[in-house]
Amino acid sequence: MKPQPLASHPKQAQPDKALDVQLRHWILTLFSEKMQVEVPSVETDLMETDVLDSLAFVELLLQIERKFEMKISYEDLELENFRTVARIAEFIARSKNTGQVNGNGNGNGNGNGNGFHSSA
Repeated sequence: MKPQPLASHPKQAQPDKALDVQLRHWILTLFSEKMQVEVPSVETDLMETDVLDSLAFVELLLQIERKFEMKISYEDLELENFRTVARIAEFIARSKNTGQVNGNGNGNGNGNGNGFHSSA
């Protein structure tokens, strides 16, 4: 049996690709619909481009906590976790994998556990 390559971040599990795509889409939609900001790419630096100022950052945290019924601890408030849409998605997926997400994950009491509908 051939050994599997290590993840780029050995301490972090690789997020499920389908979940990652769904999270990125949800985050982009959040910026567009709730915050009235268009993000050009999932790799755009949200802080460097002033998309994510202090008020927008608080709104983002609130929306994540509501959607996924989770509490983001002060230890997790590393700006690098929130610099791009891709990193925000990784942060949410990582939080889900470590059990920081409580409840059903969709914030309305009738979800499937991750806040998204699966076609599988």
